[in-house]
Amino acid sequence: MKKPKPKKPNDPKKAESDPDGFFDLSKKTLLNNPKEFLASMLNYDKDNIPDQLISKVKPLIEKEEVKIENVRKASKALVAVHVWCNAMITYHEVLKIVNPKRELAAEMGAKLEKVRQNLAEKRAILKEVNDKIAHLENEFKRMIQKEKDLNQEISDCKKKLERAEKLITGLESEKLRWIDTVKHLGERKDL
Repeated sequence: MKKPKPKKPNDPKKAESDPDGFFDLSKKTLLNNPKEFLASMLNYDKDNIPDQLISKVKPLIEKEEVKIENVRKASKALVAVHVWCNAMITYHEVLKIVNPKRELAAEMGAKLEKVRQNLAEKRAILKEVNDKIAHLENEFKRMIQKEKDLNQEISDCKKKLERAEKLITGLESEKLRWIDTVKHLGERKDL
């Protein structure tokens, strides 16, 4: 839908009070249908008000004859429009301050999310390393126990070897005695 454009008035008296023709346009379009006018105010895209529009409306709102006290005397219905216009101007000015901060917050949020993902990855790697360390520590304990067991076996074998050597040494002398005994028995038999 094409928006109607204001026409500059030809009448010099009207040109003084409404040089751009906005009042005549408002009478024809907005004020003929109050419900539609109210809906347009409620649904106004306040997040995308052009700076040019604010620079045109703000000086008009700040004029002495358009101050809220004077508007209240002239028309109670226009008080709400005046308040709404002031609110839109204030909202626009605040939005110009807040938007860069919102963008920065979104940027920082994205960076924070990347850092959190990186942290999660590092924690996963750390968990793998810790699990590997735990496995190696268990393996180390098992090997230490195996070393103790083998050292005990070596000690037991040395003791058995010492006893076997003593037994063999003891049997050596017994061997000599048996050889003598067999020799004597052989001599006796011969006799």
